[in-house]
Amino acid sequence: MSLIFTLWLLLGLGHAFRQERVHGPTTFNVPINVTESGYRTVAISLGTPPREFNLWLDTGSDPETCSTLIISGVPSLGLPAQPTYLPGVPGRHSGTPLGTAGMVHNDVATIATANASTGVSTRVLRAAFSTWAWLGFPSHREPVHASLLESLFHPEILEAHEFAIYAGQGLSPNNGVIQFGGHSTEYNSTDVTYFNIQRYTGDNDAIIYWTTYIDRVDFILNTNGKTYIEDIYSSIGMNYTFIKEGGRPLCEDLRKLDFNMTLILPEGSIAVRPSDLIVPGYTEEQYCWPMFEPSSSGRWVVGMRLIRNFYTVWDLGGSDIRSDEVQPQLGFAELKAEYHP
Repeated sequence: MSLIFTLWLLLGLGHAFRQERVHGPTTFNVPINVTESGYRTVAISLGTPPREFNLWLDTGSDPETCSTLIISGVPSLGLPAQPTYLPGVPGRHSGTPLGTAGMVHNDVATIATANASTGVSTRVLRAAFSTWAWLGFPSHREPVHASLLESLFHPEILEAHEFAIYAGQGLSPNNGVIQFGGHSTEYNSTDVTYFNIQRYTGDNDAIIYWTTYIDRVDFILNTNGKTYIEDIYSSIGMNYTFIKEGGRPLCEDLRKLDFNMTLILPEGSIAVRPSDLIVPGYTEEQYCWPMFEPSSSGRWVVGMRLIRNFYTVWDLGGSDIRSDEVQPQLGFAELKAEYHP
């Protein structure tokens, strides 16, 4: 069973950027907010004059993507560019697996903290994609322009080629933090356990995933996709047929469950508690999303529902993240009791 580390973390904007510019190398913390839709967001600006954007942290995406009307404050069709705007390769078009396409250009992106800000030149795909921007690892299809991730994790900007996430408690305002250029010991009660990640590309070489392998899952019995899904639910006292036919589990019932689940990986293990799998809002707030669902993909996608229960450290393995020589790692640590969601 492979573990696809495609993290979909939605990030967005909060305020104007009037802080002093950071002169690196450094490390800085960016506070996380929670939108009305439940997405976790941080602050970013793009272009001159700066415009507000939602930033989507997606380790499998292509270049940054945003609205044609907002890059450097000018539309894409023939109007003069602002000072920070640099045209890309003449006639250079690009697209994403989601069907968004447009011209690729360079511009300045800025991420701000409470006291300072850091700006980098980044590649941007100008397309009719509202105010979303993606923070993606590079693609083999786009060798010309540096992604925001590549530009940001430069040894002259950040102290270390890693970022750490405490996702917060889902409150408004949220108390989550993303730290760029390092990690802290404020939030975790245990040391960080690191797991080696390998780069994996799809058949068309269009999408890059970051993958590791789960040797086994200890959950009263070893599990394997849909083969044991009925047994899993039965072992924790639940009826999967009820859920499969449209039944909605009450969150109060799930909170009464008591079981242990451990993901066994080559470098160590990750313990998952019942409370880690409780996510309210399945049609209504009193109902929770099913804890387990069958899949024939053989993959476990690591997203916010899992990492919100841990302090995670994303080590890119080196500043040159395109290099095949680097060894990326993903680290998990237990949260202190006061920081649990």
